[in-house]
Formats: sequence, structure tokens, C-alpha cells
Amino acid sequence: MDGERVPLLEGSAGGGGRRQTRPKRAPGPTLIERSGFWHVHGTVREGRSSGSIRKSTGLPATKENRAAAEKVLDRFVAQKHAELRGDIVPIATAIACDRYLNRIGEPPPGHREIAAAIDVEQKFGRRVLSEIAEAEWQELIDRRQAGNSLSTRQRYITALRSFLNWCKAKKRRWLAALPELEYHKRYAAPKQRRARRVGDLSPELIMLMIEHAAPHMKAQLVAEWCTGARVSSILYHCRVCDVILVEGHGQITFHDTKNDDPVVAALNDWAVGQLLEYARHRGNLEDREGPFFLTDEGVPYVHNGKAWGGQNKSAFNGMKRRTVKAIRSKGAAEVLDYRRQGERPAAWAAIARAKDQARLVGSVTQHWFRHLLATTMQAKGDLRSVMEQGGWRDVQSVIGYTHDVPSHRRQLVDALPIGPQSDAPEISASFAHDRRITK
Repeated sequence: MDGERVPLLEGSAGGGGRRQTRPKRAPGPTLIERSGFWHVHGTVREGRSSGSIRKSTGLPATKENRAAAEKVLDRFVAQKHAELRGDIVPIATAIACDRYLNRIGEPPPGHREIAAAIDVEQKFGRRVLSEIAEAEWQELIDRRQAGNSLSTRQRYITALRSFLNWCKAKKRRWLAALPELEYHKRYAAPKQRRARRVGDLSPELIMLMIEHAAPHMKAQLVAEWCTGARVSSILYHCRVCDVILVEGHGQITFHDTKNDDPVVAALNDWAVGQLLEYARHRGNLEDREGPFFLTDEGVPYVHNGKAWGGQNKSAFNGMKRRTVKAIRSKGAAEVLDYRRQGERPAAWAAIARAKDQARLVGSVTQHWFRHLLATTMQAKGDLRSVMEQGGWRDVQSVIGYTHDVPSHRRQLVDALPIGPQSDAPEISASFAHDRRITK
């Protein structure tokens, strides 16, 4: 009948046979065979707390591996006991690094964090993470950052601290406390990068540089001037299908950037026209997945340390030499005209101006254009547009790329609404009234 309960007895339902009983497992976690491997399965109790273990030892389920699997079981149990007590969980550094790099359900680490974790794994390997001394961490930093600037060193320490903080989190407790590392926020997040005279790069001077560049370098300078893209994004992360050269709708997309985010940057109509000229010069646009920017020989740039630092640098330096030569020729012509007119002070000013411009062009790098874009667009007061155009993640990063332009700052100060031209006379009157009272 439905609903009748069948007793677990041997023999008849109403007879007096023995009750069937299942064999009890040994208390605590044990080894079981599953899918051809030894697995640790069971519950650990610590006081009033308990926690289960369901892990594979990674060892094939053979008699030869039984002893090794027992040692793994003991290690798992000890870790679980420490976790339940709130103690530091001992873990091999290599395992901690692997879990950090392959974490699930969390944002992936950036390229600096990945590089720092790989350095830690190579340096300490199988050692227990919590047993690494503070001096050893400092030694790793000194060895990896020997010869680098303080700002580069602090960025490396920031990435290393990110890994250590992740290991110290409550749900892992692989570290009791963070090691005391030399850390200066001033250098880790500087208010401004190395001083660059981007404010002195006038439109006329930029045009002169573009005019004296080879066709492939000219296209790079135009794209960098308009988008503020990194050199690596220009050379390696822009495909033919990522460039839209239509007036009023021009844009260029960079994938796999330094921040791991795709950047969609707008192109103005002048830049669209210049890049169309380069596209006609480049030719062979059928391969839509191929890189858009090529070398002067029409081949893609490669990550071998020579394209960016060798051939591309030679083309950029050639542009600077030709530009400096043009500046000197133009300056000499101006000086000659002033001397013919008897205006010696103006002639001396022309000489000084030509020397200063030549010195400025001689110090320019392609990365200056990223600083120039941030400085120029931020002066317009639209930080959101700056971040989207250049691919910056936060305002602090944008501020680090902006530079003070004294002439623009002077205009802002002159426009303050107090003074002889003030439109707020009641403020001035109130101020004068307060002065009479104090007297």
C-alpha cells in the first residue's frame, strides 16, 4: 500500500530479524578513491566550530601513493584546524601565487600585479608564505628595481602590496601582517609625472614636426596627438578594422591596452584626412585583422625590443633632426631680416626663440603627446571626456598626466570676479564696510 513504511529489517516486515546497518566511517577526514585519484573527504571539528574538506590530493589512487596521500591529508587537516582557530594558514608561496593569478569571482590582477606575483613565485617557490622574513621582501624589491627611478620602484611596491593584502584577507589568512616596505605615496601616485614642457608645444611647432616626419611616422604622430594613445597601443594594438575614417564620425579603437581595457578614441576631421593619406600610402587594406600602423618597410611591428626601441626610434629621431634644421633655417632668416631693418633687440630675441624651440624639440618623445592631450583637454574642464579619450581609469591618473600651463592659469586668475572690473560691487562694498569697522 502507498504510504506504508518498510522497516529496514532482514526477513519479513513483521518478523524479528536483525536491522541492517551501514558501516560507519572513521571520525574526521579520510581518504577515498574517486575518479582514479585519492580525495580527502570529511569534517574537521575545532571546539564548537566545524568545517568540511572536499579536496583532491592530485595523486593517483594506487597503493604506492597511499603514504604520500596520507601526508597530504594531514596537511589539509592541519590547515583546516588553523583556519577554524583563526590562526595563520600555512601555504606554499607558489600555491598562493597561482591562486592569486587564477582567482575566480574577483577582478583579474593587472599587468604590474601579475609581474610582481611571478617574481615572488620565482624567488620563494615552495617556501611557506608566512615564514618569509621582511628583509627578504626588501631584498626582492632592491634586486628587481636596481637602477630604476623612485616612481617606478614605488609602483612595483604597490603591485607587491596588492598581492600581500590579498593573501592577508580574512577568508585566506595566509599572512598575519604585511611586511614593512619602503613606501612613499608621493612617488607611487605623483601629482605630476616627470616635468615636460608640453605647454610650450604650440600648434605651429607640432605641425612643423608632423610635416618633417616620414609617412609612417607622420600617421603615428597624428594619431597620438588626437587620441593621446600610448606608443605600444599605436604599434601593437590597432587593427585595420579598428579604424573608422569617415568625416564627422572618425574613431580608432585600441585593444589589449596597458590597463587591459579597450579604448575607443574619437578622431577629428583633420586627423581623419591625414590618416586617409597614410592608408593610401600604406595600401593592402584587405587584411582587416592586420595591424594598421606598419614600419617604413610595410611590415608589422613585433615585440622583440627592436621595433619600438630601434627602428621606430630611428624614424622619430630623424623627424626631430629635420625639424630642428627647419627651425634653425627659419630663425636665421628672421634674424637676417631684423638686422637689415636695424632691429638688433628683435634679432637677438629671434635667436633665443629659435634656440629654445630647437632644445624643446630635441627633448620631445612620442609619449609627450599623451601628456599634451591630457593637459589640453583637462584645461577645457571636461574630465570625463579626457578619461574616455585617453583610456584612463580614474581622475587621479589623469591629473598625473596634466601639466601646469602658466599662461592658462594666468587667464583663470585674471578672470576672478573681484577687482576693478568686478561684476559684484556688493562684495567690494561689504569688504570696505568691514575695514571701517576694524579701524
